[in-house]
Amino acid sequence: SEDREPVMMPYGMYLDCFKPILKSLHIGDKEAARKKLHFLFRLFEENRDNHEAVKTMCIDLLSQMMRIALSARLEWDHGKRERLYSAMMQCETLDDCFSLLNALVGELSEAIYKSTRSRHQKIVRQVLDLIENHFMEDISLTWVSERVHLNSSYISRLLKNETGETFTDLLTKRRMERAKEL
Repeated sequence: SEDREPVMMPYGMYLDCFKPILKSLHIGDKEAARKKLHFLFRLFEENRDNHEAVKTMCIDLLSQMMRIALSARLEWDHGKRERLYSAMMQCETLDDCFSLLNALVGELSEAIYKSTRSRHQKIVRQVLDLIENHFMEDISLTWVSERVHLNSSYISRLLKNETGETFTDLLTKRRMERAKEL
């Protein structure tokens, strides 16, 4: 058979590679997002994909990343988004595209991590205040979750991550302190 142009990997398969990048970004996991971005670009290289097609996909990935920035309520002005799109349009090589997206992954994931971290700390503070003000009553994790309007298993994980202790540990400890005072 005669020599043919290399066939572009189906777009849908690349979109599947976007998902883990975006998922890692969403939770602010910079290392994982960067690793997955690197994997995507290795695929582009191995398949010797057409530069324009790759660029189109990079723009698509960039806009999905911008959506995450919006949903995370990051304070990004409209001008910043414009500058990013414009920079992407000017990328000449695969490396240029990678550098731009890699830098953005770093910046976005750090910002998202910081914003969720402060939100987590606020929730933990609320839970600790509830324990402090109601520890003499018959309270439970379910009771607390109803008051902070969050799922109890989510609160449980947050408490464990932020304080190193479970709800029951914290409640018992507070009751023991009170008993000693008396």
